[in-house]
Amino acid sequence: MIGLIINIIRMRCPRCRKAPLYTQPNPYKFSRLFEMHEQCPHCGQPYEIEPNFYYGAMYASYALAVALFVAVLVILTIIGHNEVEVLLPTYFISLVVLSPVLFRLSRSLWIHFFVKYDPELAEKK
Repeated sequence: MIGLIINIIRMRCPRCRKAPLYTQPNPYKFSRLFEMHEQCPHCGQPYEIEPNFYYGAMYASYALAVALFVAVLVILTIIGHNEVEVLLPTYFISLVVLSPVLFRLSRSLWIHFFVKYDPELAEKK
């Protein structure tokens, strides 16, 4: 389970866990934010499983945004600044700054829901 979570965060192929999902590892290079490999260079797993496959990643993105809100709320509560006047601007600023990361992370999470890890493919090549 830990390996799966690390693999989602590292944004690797869900089937072999070797090759990256994205052509550009830096999510803040906005001109290449959306560019994914068509298939895994290591095992050949197609990343676009069906047309408009990643529309469902919006659900994962929403869940990540809620998790970010809870994290900001907990951190501000711990340091003693949990007023709404502090909470909302802090949350929105962190959401804007982390949007490229959350976008890519939600796509990685979504494809990992549907593609099973194959340890035999990880050992090949």
